[in-house]
Amino acid sequence: MNETLTSPISGDNRDTRAQIPIAWALLLILVLTLLIALYWSARYGPNLTEGDSVRLTLAAERVAIEDRLMPTGAYNSGYGLPVLLTFVSEITGLSVETIQAGSSLWLAAFILIAFITYRELLGRTDSALITLILLLLQPDFIFYPVRSSHEKFTWAMALLLVFLLARSLRFTRNLGKLAIHVLLFYVVLWAMLTTNIFFTSTILTALTISLTSGLVLTMWFHRRAAASDPQSDRYFWQRLALISAAGAVLIFIFINNIYGPALSYYHGLDDLVERLSVLLLGAEETGAIQVDPYTYVRRAWQHQGLYFALTSFQWTIAGLIVVAWGVAARQLRSASRSAWLRWLLLSGYAAQMAFGILVDRLGFLSSNLQVRLFVPFVLFGTPLVVAWLRQVFERLQGKARTLARVALPIVALWAITTSLLKVTNDPLAANYWLFYHPQEAQALEWTESHLRYRQIWTDLSFRKEALLDSALGAQWYTTNRYRLRLMENPPPHILITDLTRLQANRWELALPSTVGKH
Repeated sequence: MNETLTSPISGDNRDTRAQIPIAWALLLILVLTLLIALYWSARYGPNLTEGDSVRLTLAAERVAIEDRLMPTGAYNSGYGLPVLLTFVSEITGLSVETIQAGSSLWLAAFILIAFITYRELLGRTDSALITLILLLLQPDFIFYPVRSSHEKFTWAMALLLVFLLARSLRFTRNLGKLAIHVLLFYVVLWAMLTTNIFFTSTILTALTISLTSGLVLTMWFHRRAAASDPQSDRYFWQRLALISAAGAVLIFIFINNIYGPALSYYHGLDDLVERLSVLLLGAEETGAIQVDPYTYVRRAWQHQGLYFALTSFQWTIAGLIVVAWGVAARQLRSASRSAWLRWLLLSGYAAQMAFGILVDRLGFLSSNLQVRLFVPFVLFGTPLVVAWLRQVFERLQGKARTLARVALPIVALWAITTSLLKVTNDPLAANYWLFYHPQEAQALEWTESHLRYRQIWTDLSFRKEALLDSALGAQWYTTNRYRLRLMENPPPHILITDLTRLQANRWELALPSTVGKH
Protein backbone atom coordinates (compact mmCIF):
# COMPACT_ATOMS: atom_id res chain seq x y z
CA MET A 1 0.00 0.00 0.00
CA ASN A 2 2.88 2.37 -0.69
CA GLU A 3 1.45 3.29 -4.09
CA THR A 4 0.20 6.80 -4.80
CA LEU A 5 -2.92 7.87 -6.59
CA THR A 6 -2.40 10.46 -9.30
CA SER A 7 -5.31 12.67 -10.21
CA PRO A 8 -6.78 11.30 -13.44
CA ILE A 9 -7.24 14.85 -14.60
CA SER A 10 -3.59 15.79 -14.43
CA GLY A 11 -2.21 12.81 -16.37
CA ASP A 12 1.20 13.79 -14.94
CA ASN A 13 2.84 11.32 -12.58
CA ARG A 14 5.55 13.87 -11.74
CA ASP A 15 3.06 16.26 -10.10
CA THR A 16 3.52 15.06 -6.51
CA ARG A 17 1.08 17.64 -5.19
CA ALA A 18 -1.74 15.80 -7.00
CA GLN A 19 -0.79 12.45 -5.47
CA ILE A 20 -2.71 10.81 -2.62
CA PRO A 21 -1.54 7.64 -0.84
CA ILE A 22 -3.61 4.70 -2.04
CA ALA A 23 -4.40 3.56 1.51
CA TRP A 24 -5.84 6.97 2.41
CA ALA A 25 -7.86 7.12 -0.81
CA LEU A 26 -9.37 3.69 -0.14
CA LEU A 27 -10.10 4.69 3.46
CA LEU A 28 -11.92 7.84 2.34
CA ILE A 29 -14.03 5.80 -0.10
CA LEU A 30 -14.92 3.33 2.67
CA VAL A 31 -15.92 6.22 4.94
CA LEU A 32 -18.17 7.58 2.17
CA THR A 33 -19.60 4.08 1.74
CA LEU A 34 -20.41 3.76 5.45
CA LEU A 35 -22.02 7.22 5.48
CA ILE A 36 -24.28 6.21 2.58
CA ALA A 37 -25.21 2.97 4.37
CA LEU A 38 -25.91 4.78 7.64
CA TYR A 39 -28.04 7.38 5.87
CA TRP A 40 -30.12 4.60 4.31
CA SER A 41 -30.69 3.00 7.72
CA ALA A 42 -31.28 6.26 9.58
CA ARG A 43 -33.57 8.01 7.08
CA TYR A 44 -36.63 6.01 8.15
CA GLY A 45 -35.13 4.06 11.05
CA PRO A 46 -37.08 0.95 12.04
CA ASN A 47 -40.07 2.11 9.95
CA LEU A 48 -38.49 1.07 6.66
CA THR A 49 -40.49 -1.55 4.76
CA GLU A 50 -39.66 -3.11 1.43
CA GLY A 51 -41.20 -6.22 -0.13
CA ASP A 52 -38.18 -8.36 -1.06
CA SER A 53 -36.50 -7.67 2.28
CA VAL A 54 -39.62 -8.68 4.20
CA ARG A 55 -39.90 -11.95 2.27
CA LEU A 56 -36.32 -12.90 3.11
CA THR A 57 -36.76 -11.94 6.76
CA LEU A 58 -39.85 -14.15 7.03
CA ALA A 59 -38.04 -16.99 5.24
CA ALA A 60 -35.19 -16.80 7.77
CA GLU A 61 -37.64 -16.82 10.69
CA ARG A 62 -39.33 -19.92 9.25
CA VAL A 63 -35.96 -21.69 8.93
CA ALA A 64 -35.34 -21.00 12.63
CA ILE A 65 -38.84 -22.10 13.67
CA GLU A 66 -38.90 -25.34 11.68
CA ASP A 67 -35.14 -26.16 11.70
CA ARG A 68 -35.28 -26.98 7.99
CA LEU A 69 -33.59 -25.63 4.87
CA MET A 70 -36.94 -25.83 3.08
CA PRO A 71 -39.57 -24.74 5.60
CA THR A 72 -43.18 -23.95 4.84
CA GLY A 73 -43.22 -20.78 2.76
CA ALA A 74 -39.52 -21.09 1.86
CA TYR A 75 -37.84 -18.46 -0.30
CA ASN A 76 -38.14 -19.94 -3.79
CA SER A 77 -34.89 -18.59 -5.21
CA GLY A 78 -32.50 -20.20 -2.71
CA TYR A 79 -31.82 -21.05 0.91
CA GLY A 80 -28.42 -19.36 1.32
CA LEU A 81 -29.42 -15.98 2.74
CA PRO A 82 -32.24 -17.21 5.05
CA VAL A 83 -29.83 -19.78 6.50
CA LEU A 84 -27.11 -17.16 6.91
CA LEU A 85 -29.51 -14.79 8.69
CA THR A 86 -30.67 -17.60 10.96
CA PHE A 87 -27.08 -18.57 11.77
CA VAL A 88 -26.06 -14.99 12.62
CA SER A 89 -29.20 -14.60 14.73
CA GLU A 90 -28.41 -17.78 16.69
CA ILE A 91 -24.80 -16.90 17.47
CA THR A 92 -25.43 -13.20 18.29
CA GLY A 93 -28.79 -13.45 20.02
CA LEU A 94 -30.11 -10.65 17.82
CA SER A 95 -33.43 -10.97 16.04
CA VAL A 96 -33.48 -11.42 12.27
CA GLU A 97 -35.23 -8.04 11.96
CA THR A 98 -32.38 -6.32 13.84
CA ILE A 99 -29.75 -7.99 11.66
CA GLN A 100 -31.63 -7.00 8.54
CA ALA A 101 -31.95 -3.41 9.77
CA GLY A 102 -28.16 -3.09 9.97
CA SER A 103 -27.35 -5.04 6.83
CA SER A 104 -26.84 -1.88 4.78
CA LEU A 105 -23.33 -1.77 6.30
CA TRP A 106 -22.51 -4.73 4.05
CA LEU A 107 -22.05 -2.09 1.35
CA ALA A 108 -18.52 -1.55 2.70
CA ALA A 109 -17.62 -5.23 2.19
CA PHE A 110 -19.22 -5.08 -1.26
CA ILE A 111 -17.01 -2.13 -2.19
CA LEU A 112 -13.86 -3.93 -0.98
CA ILE A 113 -14.70 -6.94 -3.17
CA ALA A 114 -15.36 -4.58 -6.09
CA PHE A 115 -11.98 -2.92 -5.45
CA ILE A 116 -9.92 -6.11 -5.78
CA THR A 117 -11.94 -7.16 -8.85
CA TYR A 118 -11.49 -3.84 -10.65
CA ARG A 119 -7.81 -3.70 -9.78
CA GLU A 120 -7.42 -7.12 -11.40
CA LEU A 121 -9.46 -6.18 -14.48
CA LEU A 122 -7.94 -2.73 -15.00
CA GLY A 123 -4.39 -3.48 -13.87
CA ARG A 124 -4.21 -0.18 -11.95
CA THR A 125 -5.09 0.56 -8.35
CA ASP A 126 -5.96 4.21 -9.00
CA SER A 127 -8.34 3.26 -11.82
CA ALA A 128 -10.04 0.77 -9.51
CA LEU A 129 -10.59 3.49 -6.89
CA ILE A 130 -12.04 5.90 -9.45
CA THR A 131 -14.43 3.15 -10.58
CA LEU A 132 -15.63 2.72 -6.99
CA ILE A 133 -16.38 6.43 -6.71
CA LEU A 134 -18.41 6.38 -9.92
CA LEU A 135 -20.38 3.37 -8.65
CA LEU A 136 -21.27 5.14 -5.41
CA LEU A 137 -22.76 8.06 -7.35
CA GLN A 138 -25.35 5.93 -9.19
CA PRO A 139 -28.56 5.53 -7.15
CA ASP A 140 -30.06 2.60 -9.07
CA PHE A 141 -26.88 0.68 -8.28
CA ILE A 142 -26.67 1.72 -4.61
CA PHE A 143 -30.27 0.69 -3.88
CA TYR A 144 -29.62 -3.02 -4.28
CA PRO A 145 -26.50 -3.42 -2.06
CA VAL A 146 -27.96 -1.33 0.79
CA ARG A 147 -31.42 -2.85 1.05
CA SER A 148 -31.96 -6.00 3.09
CA SER A 149 -32.28 -8.38 0.17
CA HIS A 150 -30.10 -10.93 -1.57
CA GLU A 151 -28.52 -8.64 -4.19
CA LYS A 152 -25.80 -7.38 -1.87
CA PHE A 153 -24.52 -10.95 -1.61
CA THR A 154 -25.44 -12.10 -5.12
CA TRP A 155 -23.56 -9.38 -6.97
CA ALA A 156 -20.66 -9.37 -4.50
CA MET A 157 -20.14 -13.05 -5.28
CA ALA A 158 -20.48 -12.30 -9.01
CA LEU A 159 -17.62 -9.80 -8.67
CA LEU A 160 -15.62 -12.37 -6.74
CA LEU A 161 -16.17 -14.92 -9.52
CA VAL A 162 -14.86 -12.45 -12.09
CA PHE A 163 -11.85 -11.70 -9.86
CA LEU A 164 -10.98 -15.40 -9.53
CA LEU A 165 -11.43 -15.98 -13.25
CA ALA A 166 -9.32 -12.98 -14.27
CA ARG A 167 -6.60 -13.77 -11.75
CA SER A 168 -6.45 -17.44 -12.71
CA LEU A 169 -5.42 -16.39 -16.23
CA ARG A 170 -2.06 -15.40 -14.72
CA PHE A 171 -1.29 -18.92 -13.54
CA THR A 172 -1.59 -21.09 -16.60
CA ARG A 173 2.02 -22.23 -16.09
CA ASN A 174 1.55 -22.79 -12.35
CA LEU A 175 -0.88 -25.69 -12.04
CA GLY A 176 -0.98 -25.50 -8.23
CA LYS A 177 -2.15 -21.90 -8.07
CA LEU A 178 -4.43 -22.44 -11.04
CA ALA A 179 -6.13 -25.38 -9.31
CA ILE A 180 -6.68 -23.29 -6.14
CA HIS A 181 -8.31 -20.48 -8.13
CA VAL A 182 -10.49 -22.90 -10.10
CA LEU A 183 -11.59 -24.65 -6.87
CA LEU A 184 -12.41 -21.32 -5.20
CA PHE A 185 -14.29 -20.24 -8.31
CA TYR A 186 -16.68 -23.17 -8.10
CA VAL A 187 -17.05 -22.86 -4.32
CA VAL A 188 -18.16 -19.22 -4.76
CA LEU A 189 -20.36 -20.23 -7.70
CA TRP A 190 -22.15 -22.82 -5.55
CA ALA A 191 -22.60 -20.28 -2.75
CA MET A 192 -24.10 -17.88 -5.27
CA LEU A 193 -26.41 -20.62 -6.56
CA THR A 194 -27.75 -21.29 -3.08
CA THR A 195 -28.31 -17.56 -2.49
CA ASN A 196 -30.29 -16.92 -5.66
CA ILE A 197 -30.43 -19.53 -8.38
CA PHE A 198 -32.10 -17.32 -10.97
CA PHE A 199 -29.74 -14.37 -10.66
CA THR A 200 -26.76 -16.74 -10.75
CA SER A 201 -28.00 -17.90 -14.12
CA THR A 202 -27.54 -14.37 -15.45
CA ILE A 203 -23.76 -14.37 -14.99
CA LEU A 204 -23.52 -17.80 -16.61
CA THR A 205 -25.70 -16.56 -19.47
CA ALA A 206 -23.45 -13.50 -19.79
CA LEU A 207 -20.39 -15.75 -19.95
CA THR A 208 -22.06 -17.90 -22.61
CA ILE A 209 -22.91 -14.80 -24.68
CA SER A 210 -19.32 -13.64 -24.11
CA LEU A 211 -17.98 -16.96 -25.33
CA THR A 212 -20.11 -16.90 -28.49
CA SER A 213 -19.42 -13.27 -29.38
CA GLY A 214 -15.72 -13.65 -28.56
CA LEU A 215 -15.31 -16.66 -30.83
CA VAL A 216 -17.06 -14.84 -33.65
CA LEU A 217 -14.77 -11.84 -33.23
CA THR A 218 -11.59 -13.89 -33.12
CA MET A 219 -12.62 -15.60 -36.34
CA TRP A 220 -13.26 -12.15 -37.79
CA PHE A 221 -9.81 -10.97 -36.69
CA HIS A 222 -8.20 -14.19 -37.99
CA ARG A 223 -6.34 -14.55 -34.72
CA ARG A 224 -4.09 -17.61 -34.53
CA ALA A 225 -2.61 -18.68 -31.17
CA ALA A 226 0.82 -20.32 -30.87
CA ALA A 227 0.54 -23.93 -29.79
CA SER A 228 3.35 -23.50 -27.26
CA ASP A 229 1.67 -20.58 -25.52
CA PRO A 230 -0.47 -21.79 -22.57
CA GLN A 231 -2.17 -18.38 -22.41
CA SER A 232 -3.33 -18.65 -25.98
CA ASP A 233 -6.76 -17.70 -27.28
CA ARG A 234 -7.70 -21.35 -27.37
CA TYR A 235 -7.07 -21.74 -23.64
CA PHE A 236 -9.09 -18.60 -22.84
CA TRP A 237 -12.13 -19.74 -24.83
CA GLN A 238 -11.89 -23.26 -23.44
CA ARG A 239 -12.09 -21.85 -19.90
CA LEU A 240 -15.22 -19.86 -20.73
CA ALA A 241 -16.78 -22.87 -22.43
CA LEU A 242 -16.08 -25.14 -19.45
CA ILE A 243 -17.51 -22.59 -17.01
CA SER A 244 -20.67 -22.20 -19.08
CA ALA A 245 -21.17 -25.96 -19.36
CA ALA A 246 -20.37 -26.67 -15.70
CA GLY A 247 -22.62 -23.83 -14.57
CA ALA A 248 -25.55 -25.15 -16.62
CA VAL A 249 -25.09 -28.59 -15.02
CA LEU A 250 -24.98 -27.12 -11.50
CA ILE A 251 -28.13 -25.06 -12.14
CA PHE A 252 -29.95 -28.15 -13.39
CA ILE A 253 -28.85 -30.19 -10.34
CA PHE A 254 -29.79 -27.47 -7.88
CA ILE A 255 -33.26 -26.83 -9.30
CA ASN A 256 -34.20 -30.45 -10.05
CA ASN A 257 -32.46 -32.42 -7.29
CA ILE A 258 -31.60 -30.19 -4.34
CA TYR A 259 -33.95 -27.26 -3.81
CA GLY A 260 -37.56 -28.12 -4.50
CA PRO A 261 -39.06 -24.63 -3.96
CA ALA A 262 -37.11 -23.33 -6.97
CA LEU A 263 -38.60 -26.08 -9.12
CA SER A 264 -42.13 -25.26 -7.97
CA TYR A 265 -41.70 -21.62 -9.01
CA TYR A 266 -40.22 -22.61 -12.37
CA HIS A 267 -43.06 -25.03 -13.09
CA GLY A 268 -45.62 -22.47 -11.97
CA LEU A 269 -44.85 -20.22 -14.93
CA ASP A 270 -47.34 -20.17 -17.75
CA ASP A 271 -45.29 -21.00 -20.82
CA LEU A 272 -41.88 -21.77 -22.28
CA VAL A 273 -41.03 -18.12 -22.96
CA GLU A 274 -41.41 -17.25 -19.27
CA ARG A 275 -39.34 -20.26 -18.19
CA LEU A 276 -36.55 -19.41 -20.60
CA SER A 277 -36.65 -15.78 -19.45
CA VAL A 278 -36.25 -16.91 -15.84
CA LEU A 279 -33.12 -18.89 -16.61
CA LEU A 280 -31.59 -16.42 -19.06
CA LEU A 281 -32.49 -13.15 -17.30
CA GLY A 282 -32.77 -14.08 -13.63
CA ALA A 283 -36.36 -12.97 -13.06
CA GLU A 284 -37.97 -13.59 -9.70
CA GLU A 285 -41.44 -13.81 -8.30
CA THR A 286 -42.68 -10.42 -7.14
CA GLY A 287 -46.10 -11.25 -5.80
CA ALA A 288 -49.44 -10.47 -7.32
CA ILE A 289 -48.72 -6.82 -8.04
CA GLN A 290 -47.16 -6.23 -11.46
CA VAL A 291 -45.35 -2.93 -11.92
CA ASP A 292 -44.90 -1.33 -15.32
CA PRO A 293 -41.53 0.44 -14.96
CA TYR A 294 -42.36 2.89 -17.73
CA THR A 295 -45.58 4.25 -16.19
CA TYR A 296 -43.98 3.91 -12.75
CA VAL A 297 -41.59 6.79 -13.44
CA ARG A 298 -44.48 9.14 -14.20
CA ARG A 299 -46.42 8.19 -11.09
CA ALA A 300 -43.64 7.62 -8.57
CA TRP A 301 -42.03 11.06 -8.80
CA GLN A 302 -43.52 14.49 -8.31
CA HIS A 303 -42.31 15.56 -11.73
CA GLN A 304 -40.87 13.44 -14.50
CA GLY A 305 -38.20 16.09 -15.03
CA LEU A 306 -37.26 15.80 -11.36
CA TYR A 307 -36.68 12.08 -11.78
CA PHE A 308 -34.29 12.65 -14.67
CA ALA A 309 -32.55 15.41 -12.70
CA LEU A 310 -31.98 13.03 -9.78
CA THR A 311 -30.64 10.33 -12.10
CA SER A 312 -28.85 12.57 -14.63
CA PHE A 313 -25.37 11.50 -13.54
CA GLN A 314 -26.38 7.85 -13.70
CA TRP A 315 -27.67 8.18 -17.26
CA THR A 316 -24.54 10.08 -18.21
CA ILE A 317 -22.46 7.13 -17.02
CA ALA A 318 -24.76 4.73 -18.90
CA GLY A 319 -24.20 6.74 -22.09
CA LEU A 320 -20.44 6.76 -21.51
CA ILE A 321 -20.55 2.98 -21.03
CA VAL A 322 -21.95 2.61 -24.55
CA VAL A 323 -19.23 4.91 -25.94
CA ALA A 324 -16.47 3.14 -23.98
CA TRP A 325 -17.77 -0.23 -25.20
CA GLY A 326 -17.42 0.95 -28.79
CA VAL A 327 -13.92 2.35 -28.21
CA ALA A 328 -12.81 -0.88 -26.51
CA ALA A 329 -14.23 -2.94 -29.39
CA ARG A 330 -11.94 -1.13 -31.81
CA GLN A 331 -8.92 -1.99 -29.62
CA LEU A 332 -9.70 -5.69 -29.14
CA ARG A 333 -7.30 -6.94 -31.79
CA SER A 334 -4.32 -6.08 -29.57
CA ALA A 335 -6.09 -6.19 -26.18
CA SER A 336 -4.97 -8.19 -23.14
CA ARG A 337 -6.96 -11.08 -21.72
CA SER A 338 -8.31 -8.84 -18.91
CA ALA A 339 -9.42 -6.24 -21.46
CA TRP A 340 -11.13 -8.96 -23.47
CA LEU A 341 -12.84 -10.29 -20.35
CA ARG A 342 -14.24 -6.95 -19.17
CA TRP A 343 -15.44 -6.11 -22.71
CA LEU A 344 -17.09 -9.51 -23.14
CA LEU A 345 -18.82 -9.39 -19.74
CA LEU A 346 -20.31 -6.00 -20.54
CA SER A 347 -21.40 -7.31 -23.95
CA GLY A 348 -23.13 -10.27 -22.31
CA TYR A 349 -25.04 -8.16 -19.80
CA ALA A 350 -25.88 -5.49 -22.38
CA ALA A 351 -27.46 -8.19 -24.55
CA GLN A 352 -29.39 -9.49 -21.54
CA MET A 353 -30.64 -6.03 -20.63
CA ALA A 354 -31.81 -5.41 -24.22
CA PHE A 355 -33.68 -8.72 -24.14
CA GLY A 356 -35.03 -7.84 -20.68
CA ILE A 357 -36.52 -4.60 -22.02
CA LEU A 358 -38.21 -6.59 -24.79
CA VAL A 359 -39.61 -9.11 -22.29
CA ASP A 360 -40.83 -6.26 -20.07
CA ARG A 361 -42.63 -4.60 -22.94
CA LEU A 362 -44.31 -7.91 -23.78
CA GLY A 363 -45.58 -8.15 -20.19
CA PHE A 364 -43.83 -11.34 -19.11
CA LEU A 365 -42.75 -12.13 -15.56
CA SER A 366 -42.14 -9.30 -13.10
CA SER A 367 -42.02 -6.51 -15.70
CA ASN A 368 -38.91 -4.98 -14.11
CA LEU A 369 -36.10 -7.02 -15.63
CA GLN A 370 -34.25 -4.05 -17.11
CA VAL A 371 -34.14 -2.46 -13.63
CA ARG A 372 -32.58 -5.57 -12.07
CA LEU A 373 -30.15 -6.10 -14.97
CA PHE A 374 -29.03 -2.46 -14.79
CA VAL A 375 -26.90 -3.40 -11.76
CA PRO A 376 -24.55 -5.84 -13.57
CA PHE A 377 -24.57 -3.54 -16.60
CA VAL A 378 -23.17 -0.78 -14.38
CA LEU A 379 -20.87 -3.12 -12.43
CA PHE A 380 -19.09 -4.35 -15.53
CA GLY A 381 -19.55 -1.22 -17.66
CA THR A 382 -18.11 1.42 -15.34
CA PRO A 383 -14.55 -0.05 -15.50
CA LEU A 384 -14.60 0.40 -19.28
CA VAL A 385 -15.62 4.03 -18.80
CA VAL A 386 -12.72 4.63 -16.41
CA ALA A 387 -10.22 2.96 -18.77
CA TRP A 388 -11.44 5.14 -21.64
CA LEU A 389 -11.61 8.37 -19.58
CA ARG A 390 -7.99 7.89 -18.50
CA GLN A 391 -7.01 8.01 -22.16
CA VAL A 392 -9.10 11.15 -22.63
CA PHE A 393 -7.76 12.91 -19.52
CA GLU A 394 -4.17 12.21 -20.47
CA ARG A 395 -4.72 14.23 -23.65
CA LEU A 396 -6.18 17.26 -21.85
CA GLN A 397 -4.00 20.36 -21.81
CA GLY A 398 -4.05 23.84 -20.28
CA LYS A 399 -7.49 25.35 -19.54
CA ALA A 400 -9.33 22.13 -20.35
CA ARG A 401 -7.39 20.31 -17.62
CA THR A 402 -8.04 23.12 -15.12
CA LEU A 403 -11.74 23.17 -15.97
CA ALA A 404 -11.96 19.42 -15.42
CA ARG A 405 -10.30 19.77 -12.00
CA VAL A 406 -12.88 22.36 -10.95
CA ALA A 407 -15.91 20.68 -12.50
CA LEU A 408 -15.47 17.13 -11.20
CA PRO A 409 -15.85 17.90 -7.45
CA ILE A 410 -18.99 19.96 -8.21
CA VAL A 411 -20.46 17.14 -10.30
CA ALA A 412 -19.60 14.61 -7.57
CA LEU A 413 -21.33 16.73 -4.88
CA TRP A 414 -24.44 17.04 -7.06
CA ALA A 415 -24.44 13.33 -7.82
CA ILE A 416 -24.15 12.17 -4.20
CA THR A 417 -26.94 14.53 -3.06
CA THR A 418 -29.34 13.46 -5.77
CA SER A 419 -28.41 9.80 -5.29
CA LEU A 420 -29.39 9.86 -1.62
CA LEU A 421 -32.76 11.43 -2.46
CA LYS A 422 -33.36 8.86 -5.18
CA VAL A 423 -32.17 5.73 -3.39
CA THR A 424 -34.40 6.32 -0.35
CA ASN A 425 -37.43 7.46 -2.40
CA ASP A 426 -37.44 10.55 -0.21
CA PRO A 427 -40.90 12.18 0.08
CA LEU A 428 -39.31 15.49 -0.90
CA ALA A 429 -39.10 14.09 -4.42
CA ALA A 430 -40.89 10.74 -4.57
CA ASN A 431 -44.52 9.66 -4.41
CA TYR A 432 -43.82 5.95 -3.91
CA TRP A 433 -42.61 5.45 -0.34
CA LEU A 434 -40.57 2.82 1.49
CA PHE A 435 -41.66 3.74 5.02
CA TYR A 436 -44.69 3.44 7.28
CA HIS A 437 -46.01 5.07 10.44
CA PRO A 438 -46.07 2.90 13.60
CA GLN A 439 -49.80 3.58 14.00
CA GLU A 440 -50.36 1.95 10.60
CA ALA A 441 -48.92 -1.26 12.03
CA GLN A 442 -51.23 -0.93 15.04
CA ALA A 443 -54.23 -0.48 12.76
CA LEU A 444 -53.38 -3.63 10.81
CA GLU A 445 -52.84 -5.61 14.00
CA TRP A 446 -56.22 -4.41 15.31
CA THR A 447 -57.84 -5.47 12.03
CA GLU A 448 -56.38 -8.97 12.34
CA SER A 449 -57.59 -9.22 15.93
CA HIS A 450 -61.19 -8.20 15.20
CA LEU A 451 -62.00 -9.46 11.72
CA ARG A 452 -62.17 -12.99 10.30
CA TYR A 453 -62.84 -14.19 6.75
CA ARG A 454 -63.35 -10.66 5.43
CA GLN A 455 -62.13 -8.76 2.38
CA ILE A 456 -60.37 -5.55 3.36
CA TRP A 457 -59.15 -2.77 1.10
CA THR A 458 -55.85 -1.40 2.48
CA ASP A 459 -53.83 0.71 0.04
CA LEU A 460 -53.07 1.89 -3.47
CA SER A 461 -49.76 -0.04 -3.47
CA PHE A 462 -48.38 -3.13 -1.75
CA ARG A 463 -46.71 -1.05 1.01
CA LYS A 464 -49.20 -2.18 3.65
CA GLU A 465 -49.04 -5.78 2.48
CA ALA A 466 -45.31 -5.84 3.24
CA LEU A 467 -45.99 -3.99 6.49
CA LEU A 468 -48.56 -6.59 7.55
CA ASP A 469 -46.13 -9.44 6.92
CA SER A 470 -43.38 -7.60 8.76
CA ALA A 471 -45.48 -6.58 11.77
CA LEU A 472 -47.11 -9.96 12.42
CA GLY A 473 -44.14 -12.22 11.65
CA ALA A 474 -43.51 -15.64 10.14
CA GLN A 475 -46.04 -17.52 12.26
CA TRP A 476 -48.88 -15.25 11.22
CA TYR A 477 -51.66 -16.77 9.16
CA THR A 478 -54.64 -14.68 8.12
CA THR A 479 -58.16 -15.71 7.25
CA ASN A 480 -58.75 -12.27 5.73
CA ARG A 481 -58.06 -11.21 2.17
CA TYR A 482 -56.38 -7.84 1.76
CA ARG A 483 -57.09 -5.97 -1.46
CA LEU A 484 -54.84 -3.38 -3.05
CA ARG A 485 -54.86 -0.75 -5.81
CA LEU A 486 -57.83 0.99 -7.38
CA MET A 487 -61.05 -1.01 -7.51
CA GLU A 488 -64.40 -0.22 -9.10
CA ASN A 489 -66.23 -2.17 -6.40
CA PRO A 490 -64.15 -2.14 -3.20
CA PRO A 491 -65.00 -4.68 -0.45
CA PRO A 492 -67.15 -3.80 2.57
CA HIS A 493 -64.17 -3.12 4.85
CA ILE A 494 -61.80 -0.25 4.07
CA LEU A 495 -58.67 0.77 5.97
CA ILE A 496 -57.40 4.27 5.12
CA THR A 497 -54.47 5.95 6.89
CA ASP A 498 -53.07 9.45 6.64
CA LEU A 499 -50.12 8.27 4.55
CA THR A 500 -52.50 6.54 2.14
CA ARG A 501 -54.40 9.84 1.73
CA LEU A 502 -51.16 11.74 1.14
CA GLN A 503 -50.00 9.20 -1.42
CA ALA A 504 -53.35 9.33 -3.22
CA ASN A 505 -53.05 13.11 -3.40
CA ARG A 506 -49.56 12.83 -4.84
CA TRP A 507 -50.79 10.33 -7.44
CA GLU A 508 -53.92 12.41 -8.11
CA LEU A 509 -56.12 9.37 -7.52
CA ALA A 510 -59.43 9.14 -5.69
CA LEU A 511 -59.63 6.79 -2.71
CA PRO A 512 -62.52 4.32 -2.49
CA SER A 513 -65.75 5.80 -1.18
CA THR A 514 -66.45 4.86 2.44
CA VAL A 515 -70.20 5.45 2.12
CA GLY A 516 -71.95 2.34 3.39
CA LYS A 517 -68.62 0.69 4.21
CA HIS A 518 -67.04 -0.48 7.46
